[in-house]
Amino acid sequence: MKKFEEFVDGLNDDMIIPDSVDKRFEDTLNMVGVSRRHHSNMWLKVASVALAVVVAGSVFCVSNPTLAAKLPVIGNIFRLVEKNVSYSGNYSNKHTLVADGKKDEKLTAEDQGVKLTASEVYSDGLSVFVTIKMDSQKYDFSKLLKYVATGGQSVTMMTSYGNNTESTKGDYDIPLEGKSEGKSSFIGMMKFEKGEYSVKDGYLNVKVNEIFIEGQGKLGNEDGLVKVKGKWNLKIPYTVDTNKSKEIVVNKTAPKGTQIKKIFVSPYQAAVFTKPASRKPYANVSKDDFEKNYKKNYVKKDTGECKITYDEFINLEDKNYFEYGVFDQDGNKLQFQEVGDRVIENLDTDMFSVNGKKVTKLHIFITEKEENMFSLIKAKTEKKAKEVSEFDFVVDLK
Repeated sequence: MKKFEEFVDGLNDDMIIPDSVDKRFEDTLNMVGVSRRHHSNMWLKVASVALAVVVAGSVFCVSNPTLAAKLPVIGNIFRLVEKNVSYSGNYSNKHTLVADGKKDEKLTAEDQGVKLTASEVYSDGLSVFVTIKMDSQKYDFSKLLKYVATGGQSVTMMTSYGNNTESTKGDYDIPLEGKSEGKSSFIGMMKFEKGEYSVKDGYLNVKVNEIFIEGQGKLGNEDGLVKVKGKWNLKIPYTVDTNKSKEIVVNKTAPKGTQIKKIFVSPYQAAVFTKPASRKPYANVSKDDFEKNYKKNYVKKDTGECKITYDEFINLEDKNYFEYGVFDQDGNKLQFQEVGDRVIENLDTDMFSVNGKKVTKLHIFITEKEENMFSLIKAKTEKKAKEVSEFDFVVDLK
């Protein structure tokens, strides 16, 4: 014991600590409930010992990969999957969830032999990113067939959710993107939209109603798809980190009336908020023409009653379709992602991944001509996008 105390007392307070070790040190202190803010002699001794353990453990784990592979998964899922998800990046500022029995949280749910455990959470002000560990002895997650573009695997969750409310949005097919951990576990990240940009902290109600697992062989249909119906309800508290997020009001209008209202950018995503131009395609249809050619499309089959009057018909509104491409300051096209809500703050919203890159400028190209839309989707360079668009502008995010 005396030698141990001499070892602690002999540690140099001025020793240089590598960033990677310092990060592990901080995580270790958080796990054991010790704060760096408590500057006492006892803290310094405990901290020094913790650092020594982390350093020794790092060396030992490097030389012993088997032991490293057995480090706790819960609390470290972001670190394990953040490079292989659609919205990739460095999630080191995440918050580790620890169940403490509070009424405003529920971090685990189990049904139909499948257990879901919320592990970590991060919010950039617009979205909430949650890591989840899924455990089951009934399914073999090592045989998953579904992959995402970044190389990770995916399990689809039929999910409804709400932000700071018990009432939740309708069902969405939200992927849990990540990787299998052996046969009986899968770890990954899910992305939820808050409904509006806000710096306020809150909680997320998540209700998973069905899980789609591909690659299960005889357990599923001929495509190896298993549908597991059940009830998995989670209530996840989150804090908002807007230090690296920006929302920029744009208010640009394309020739036919399509409006780009604003843009949101964080280290993980860019969101473009648009309002398509409205038109009245039937404004010039005569009453006789309505009676002969259009009215039949609005008649109820059971009663024969027309669901719409002539005046209502000629005032029906439709939206002009448009397409656009988004490029960063280096001329790289941002990848559009299906993951995410399509309507936020009553505006059409498209999400693009930035893969952890700092975006300082966005160049947006828009076409309202149907014959150019597919070409703009395929355009990989700004030069090509310029050729097939009628309107473009630059947003400086510095």
